[in-house]
Amino acid sequence: MTELIASCSGLWRDIRSEFRSPHPPAMRRQAGLALLLLFGVVFAFFYFRLEFARQFLDMPAPPGKPFYNDDCILASDPGRYSHGLFQGHYLAFHLARHPLVVMLNAAIAEPLTWLGIRQPIAISISLAFWAAISSVTIALFLLRQHLSLSVSILATLAVLLTFGTVTTLSVVETYSVSLWAIAMSLLIMAEMARHCAKYPALTSVIAGLACGVLAGWSHLPAAAFSLVYAGFSWAFLDGGVGRKLTFGVAVPSVIAVICMMAPVVFLGIVLDGDPFMEPTEMVGRYADAANFTNPKIIKDYAAGFFLFSWVAPAETVQCRFLLDRLWEILRDPSRLALTILATILVGWAIVSGARTAGRAPLVLAVWALVGTFFVFYLFFNPPEVLLYSSHWTTALILGSVILLKEKPGLVLLLSGIVALSLYVNVPPLADPASFDPVQCCPHGGRN
Repeated sequence: MTELIASCSGLWRDIRSEFRSPHPPAMRRQAGLALLLLFGVVFAFFYFRLEFARQFLDMPAPPGKPFYNDDCILASDPGRYSHGLFQGHYLAFHLARHPLVVMLNAAIAEPLTWLGIRQPIAISISLAFWAAISSVTIALFLLRQHLSLSVSILATLAVLLTFGTVTTLSVVETYSVSLWAIAMSLLIMAEMARHCAKYPALTSVIAGLACGVLAGWSHLPAAAFSLVYAGFSWAFLDGGVGRKLTFGVAVPSVIAVICMMAPVVFLGIVLDGDPFMEPTEMVGRYADAANFTNPKIIKDYAAGFFLFSWVAPAETVQCRFLLDRLWEILRDPSRLALTILATILVGWAIVSGARTAGRAPLVLAVWALVGTFFVFYLFFNPPEVLLYSSHWTTALILGSVILLKEKPGLVLLLSGIVALSLYVNVPPLADPASFDPVQCCPHGGRN
């Protein structure tokens, strides 16, 4: 115990000394003002989009539907969530699956209602607040990776404006908190990696706890981001491959999974007397191993995973997009250009990372994470692929800019992606047809 306390104290001293910025005060003020402006712009953007969406969430449900547009927006649950949250029931976000989302939204929205703000507006403020905090946390993470302020902010906007992310952050969903939790866990893991040579066991445990408690408690599969710790720490860890796999992969991943499952198991015991009732019910309801051998499912799922997650294939949002919508992207110059630019970003990063000494582990870690999500959701719930897309699009964009660092042309490439994303990915939700169950979900939702 004495040794553990000494290690924690030493690690804290090392981190504090590292955060004594060598940059002049004027540069720090400039960064602070830029991040404050980023927070304000992102908050306003998503607040007004959430309020626009709310007018449709408040509409009476059609016959046979409990909520107006449940399963309508990317096959997600904004109708179900909003119905409960607008009445002050924060557990509508489902405590066992999203405990951090429940707690953090209640922490923002509930005091606002005490001040006399109506519950639906308080929810919009809370969700927009967490989206804005996510943007600042992502930018801070990139700045800590020694990227410039312009690259950090452009990359942050590129993350927020991928089609799946900008859509789910604009309706009553869990992803504003999830995105912040993922960014925060990445920030912590990157800091731990800098000190893992001196404190290999302690830093790997902290990395696992960060991913399990933050990412995993906001959205269970997001705990898989613990795999990225290997990419950050590999070059710093001493010893052979076995030691690096132990402290870079095994320890943080096991801890993240344990932390991720802890609320589910605890609430299962307390509420149902069965610690595995919740996951068993979810697997029984959605998971199907036959998805791995069904060519039609795989083709549509892969299109949603690798393409539609980034680029809106239509003028309105639908519960899902099938492979045949590819032609709409190919026929539209703006959508095609955005697809090409995003492909260039990721492909350029892979090649650059593989050719740069010490960067290959991060390339492999990011793709191991993406592969984990691809397999998991193909098995678990392929119709909702766009709903979960912020996980892998965030990993690919952040991993790409870190690998590319300050390559000439990176600012121009990111600027093009952001501009085209604003033009292509933002408008679809503004069309009222995106909220009409008859028009937005012709394939029948998840059922």
